[in-house]
Amino acid sequence: IDEHGDAIVAWFAQRGRPMYVEEATRGANGRWRARSLLAKARNVLRPEVAMDARGDAIVAWSHEDHEWTRTRPAGQRWLAAQMVTNSQGLPASLAVDARGDALLTWGGLRRIVAAVKRSTDTKWQISTVASGAGEPTAGIDPSGNGVVAWFTHAGLNTAWGTSPFG
Repeated sequence: IDEHGDAIVAWFAQRGRPMYVEEATRGANGRWRARSLLAKARNVLRPEVAMDARGDAIVAWSHEDHEWTRTRPAGQRWLAAQMVTNSQGLPASLAVDARGDALLTWGGLRRIVAAVKRSTDTKWQISTVASGAGEPTAGIDPSGNGVVAWFTHAGLNTAWGTSPFG
């Protein structure tokens, strides 16, 4: 939900064999707009959506072990889908701060991976957060500090990035 009260949701739907990543928006007036198709694929996992204070939105999803995103500047159309990584991984977790800086994290083969992107950037910067396995969750505080948290058999693990956006 942005600062004006506009909201967005994203989900995957299956009609027959193909799967779809879809989204719908609700204006501050409470009216939902018709859903729109963001991607058609097989094996789509857990789409995640986030919106900054201005209304810029990002949707992230996993497809065939790749992480994908689409962004939509406030009041504009969705930009083309972008593959963030082509490495095998678990479903991603997405967080966006009020400025639109984004943190995307996922568990890969024996490692926890994160990608960051400023609202003004076109590409994601990818780095390994830790070795090991897990399904991480992303978070960003109002100052732009990011955290990645995941569980293992030993308990909760966290990795902090103080202002990963510079």
